[in-house]
Amino acid sequence: MKDKILLEEWDALSLKEAIAEGRIRRAIFGIGACENHGRHLPMGTDRMFPTKVGEEVAKALGDTVVVPTVPYGMSMHYSSIGPCLTLSYDTEVALLREVLESIVNMGILHIFMMNGHDGNIPAIEMAARQVKHKYPDVHIGVLYSWWNLSNTPVAGQFEVWNGLGHAGEGETSAMLASRPDLVDVSVAKGRVPEFPYENQGFIQTIWEFGELTEYGATGDPSKATPEKGQSILGYVVQEIVKYFTDLDRAGGKYGLKLNN
Repeated sequence: MKDKILLEEWDALSLKEAIAEGRIRRAIFGIGACENHGRHLPMGTDRMFPTKVGEEVAKALGDTVVVPTVPYGMSMHYSSIGPCLTLSYDTEVALLREVLESIVNMGILHIFMMNGHDGNIPAIEMAARQVKHKYPDVHIGVLYSWWNLSNTPVAGQFEVWNGLGHAGEGETSAMLASRPDLVDVSVAKGRVPEFPYENQGFIQTIWEFGELTEYGATGDPSKATPEKGQSILGYVVQEIVKYFTDLDRAGGKYGLKLNN
């Protein structure tokens, strides 16, 4: 019988044995949010897609558990077009750090953090750095912004704004592939935000979401399709699996250790 992929479904003693025997070596740790995603997507979108990715990665690798995805994030910049639930950065950094330390203390030293929300990025960086410094032997991989697909093989499928946007073409497509029962593209509306500075991205504007859109969505979610979503899901899963398999091929080493 195959081992379970969701950590919460294991009994504690069996999980402890599986880790000790090397049957479980890796953990996927998702970080989400609960906030306005327009009328066409659920508030928990940023939790649901990372969870789906984690499950698919665990199925592909076979020695991986999916840690319960954090359902809240730092969403204060979305509260201007609420409703939303938000953590402060201090709370989120402490939460992520303590979950990471708990995973390490279980004996799992290969961890992948799958982020679903832009506001979480600073907290993930801080927590991961602190844990890596405290536990030098731990391997932590992070996908900070899966939605930034402009330089990937799936980029050519997008019709508007490189698929970008909060609840936009890419994210709505991803949800059509992972939780189609909760998506209604027929009511989807979004807006591509405009900035006077053309090289936005090199220099970034600190915005409140209500300044960018009245719909709870940016980009163009009406262009979303299940087919686009399947290609997004497949690509993200493929790259995380490749990250782990390449790390295994290198004997868990990188940087200077590869020369030793």
